[in-house]
Amino acid sequence: MIRAVVEQHAEDAAFLFTSRNAALEARYTRLEDLERLDERIAANLDGLRFAKHAGQRIARMALRGGDAGEVFAAAVLACESEKSGAVTRLFDEAPADALAEGLCGAVAWLPFGRQRAALRELRASSNTVARRAALVAQVAHRRDPENALLAGVLDDDPRIVATALRAIGELGRTDLVVILAAAMHGDDPEARFWAAWSAALLGEAIGSHVLRAIAEHGRARAEQAAEIAAMTLPPSEAVAFVEGLTRRADRRRAAIRGAAALGDPKLLPTLLEWLDQPALARPAADAITTITGLAITAELSVEPPSDDDDDDETIDPDDGLAWPDAPALRAACERSRASWPAGTRHVLGHRIERSSLVRALRLGRQPERVRAAFELARAGEPLIDVEAPSERQLRALAGRS
Repeated sequence: MIRAVVEQHAEDAAFLFTSRNAALEARYTRLEDLERLDERIAANLDGLRFAKHAGQRIARMALRGGDAGEVFAAAVLACESEKSGAVTRLFDEAPADALAEGLCGAVAWLPFGRQRAALRELRASSNTVARRAALVAQVAHRRDPENALLAGVLDDDPRIVATALRAIGELGRTDLVVILAAAMHGDDPEARFWAAWSAALLGEAIGSHVLRAIAEHGRARAEQAAEIAAMTLPPSEAVAFVEGLTRRADRRRAAIRGAAALGDPKLLPTLLEWLDQPALARPAADAITTITGLAITAELSVEPPSDDDDDDETIDPDDGLAWPDAPALRAACERSRASWPAGTRHVLGHRIERSSLVRALRLGRQPERVRAAFELARAGEPLIDVEAPSERQLRALAGRS
């Protein structure tokens, strides 16, 4: 085995894991994009496995000065190893600030049956990252953690608490809504959000109202809260909620995300009006695409405006989104306006119903897929993890039409 080849596998696996995480956050990523990334990650991990002990050693050596991607590659090999202590060694060797992301990514990636020994080791650990990773693994594979779930809610680590509260919704644990009710009135903003998210997913109206308050007050995760509130409030109340956000200049990004999630064409005139505002043009056009299915192709886009401040290092929240040609997009919407009656929710140009939601899961971009999975779960179907390895997602979608 040529050492340089194995080192390249370790480097590429780490880089691709980081790229995949970025793709999950990007608004233009589709399932087919994840498939391509996942195939490349799997191929590089296989290259490390083929090298056996040399592959494990090189992956661990890459931890020095590495990031979450290097932790991911080393943790995958450690978690599927039968050697006692292989996983706990990572806590001494991996960068502390990258350990949680890389280890949680590894246990979510690997098939559950190939990491049972490692999960027993993680569950028995006093390390908070280990306990969180064990919980993440079980939830990612839709295995009920049972007592570990309640222990997570009561943990001293706020990240474990938030993970456990989110898991209650992901696993459909309607018997634990009383725990969510208590957490929604707590002091920790992450715990409050995920408790409300889970409550809304499980059909509890209080969850939608707490999310509405989070969005209206501009608290942490306000834009994400606006999406879920718009999807789960009664239709007339949801429209009024989003319209209220549009009237506040500091809440308009949340309003755009709420409008996209609600999907009511009644909100299109406001979105079309905002195409003339540089700070809102791209997200507004993106929301129009989500509602109508009109993609911002070359015919409906323009060149980005010139940036006179080359030294500005501010992160662009709309990076990757096309700049819309406002007159062209307005004309396209006007031509097809009759296809989208106001008062009826739409996604990608189709009325929201089971078939259009499954279509969005298969063909939509990542934000649309997140919302479609949530809507289907609220209707009683198992929640599809749209961040899971694509092979697992495709299996889950195989029985849905």
